[in-house]
Formats: sequence, structure tokens, C-alpha cells
Amino acid sequence: MSLATDIFCALGQCWIGEGIDGIYVVATTLIEIAIKLSPMFGTMYFGYWIFLIIKTVRQGSPEPIMNHVMFVWQVITGILHAFMSFIKLFIP
Repeated sequence: MSLATDIFCALGQCWIGEGIDGIYVVATTLIEIAIKLSPMFGTMYFGYWIFLIIKTVRQGSPEPIMNHVMFVWQVITGILHAFMSFIKLFIP
């Protein structure tokens, strides 16, 4: 048993603690995989930025870079909204 399971089992809600423990195990596994793959993705992302800069210089417009920045912003805010909605399930 872990800390979350112990705490929630003491409150009579073991399933919540087990769910938190499961999420923790999945998250730590995904983070370990992401750390191992980060050099490759970093190199690929750097190459993509070089492509965006070349495309911007050719077109003479900052539109490709701005489109990418706005897309990244939408993805980040979407993830944050999903996380906040998940939290609001348990804490209204």
C-alpha cells in the first residue's frame, strides 16, 4: 500500500486511493519514457523551428511562426482545461 491508499482506506474509500496510486504509476512511467526520448524530440523540434524560420524568410511574413505559436498555446491551454475539469470532478 502507498500513502494515498492508506489515507483513503482510513476514510473508508479505498478505491480513490487505489485510483490515485494507479495514476501515479502511469504518470511516472510516462515521464521516464519522455525523459529517455527527449533528446530525439528536442532535435526534431529544433529542426522544425529551422524549417519555420526558412519558410518565414521565403514568404516574407511571420505567419508560419505565429501559427505554430498559437497552435502550441491552444494545446497547452486545452491540457490545462482538461486537468482543471478533472479536478472539478472531485472538488466542485
